[in-house]
Amino acid sequence: MPVLAVGAQYSLGSFVPDQVKKYGTNVTGLVTPKFSHWIWEEQPTYMINHLDT
Repeated sequence: MPVLAVGAQYSLGSFVPDQVKKYGTNVTGLVTPKFSHWIWEEQPTYMINHLDT
């Protein structure tokens, strides 16, 4: 199953994708630039664009 693991640059960063890749085989990692903890609330358009790709 494909998994999108998202971390924010000013929060957990690459820790999220790095950890998920230890358990999944079809993982796409994304670190959102200039965002902090509340990625969806801060930049919903950015996240929707990445889900649509």
